[in-house]
Amino acid sequence: MRGSKRLSRALCLTMFWLAPVLTASLATAQVVPPTVVPPTMPIPPPLDTPDLIPSQFCTPGPSPVGLAWDGQSFWISDSQTRRIYQLDPVTRQWDAGFGWQGKLLGPIAWDGDAMWVVDEGQGEIVRFDLASRKTTKTSVHIPRGALRQPPAITGLAWDGKTVWLCNEGGLCACYYRMDVASGRVLQSFFPRCEPRGLAFDGEYLWTIAYRGTSLPGMLSRRPLNDDALSLLTKLTFHWLVPARDPTALTFALGRLWVLDRDQRLLFSVATK
Repeated sequence: MRGSKRLSRALCLTMFWLAPVLTASLATAQVVPPTVVPPTMPIPPPLDTPDLIPSQFCTPGPSPVGLAWDGQSFWISDSQTRRIYQLDPVTRQWDAGFGWQGKLLGPIAWDGDAMWVVDEGQGEIVRFDLASRKTTKTSVHIPRGALRQPPAITGLAWDGKTVWLCNEGGLCACYYRMDVASGRVLQSFFPRCEPRGLAFDGEYLWTIAYRGTSLPGMLSRRPLNDDALSLLTKLTFHWLVPARDPTALTFALGRLWVLDRDQRLLFSVATK
């Protein structure tokens, strides 16, 4: 136990001394000047879509923390009610979904067949079958370094083969890429921001750089590949996100969707 605490302190001190280097590296990255957002941070206007799907929805629970899209419905996990709700974007109707029997419900992600659910209380990412409403035998242990002070996991995404998760923690924030078969950490690196939410669009890994409650977060992306240095340095900031407390991201219906816990709102933003 003492050894793990010393290791944690050493990692934080290492990131502290590396901060100037990382900041200098960030200055060389391609940065797009953010759009000026009024102090009230209004929600962007609806995007043109052929199916007339609304660009925003109110969430049913008081503390939404996870967001996933299964091809037909949105799913939102709520840490306070300990439920995972379902939304039909066509009928605009919420379904009560199902209750979570774990200890601390967190972010969620869809892998094409089942849902991955973060349970920090158990220290696991659990694979959940929606048809049977039961957990499968497949689960991944969350890296010990990510479980600093629960709730610490702020994002979860599936890239087609592996699970990505991120945790907050200032200079000790980290991205983890994990093999679901072995549970091994394949990659880990400092995201150069306080990450909120994770989403994969087939080419880029997206997140929101959280900057506190007084400033809107910044939408950012990095190309997904096996080169750790490229993942660290090729970070592009886009524009400000009108959310006071962003908690999750997902791609659906040709748009990027953001979950805001403060406004209890799910809304879409443009990425181009």
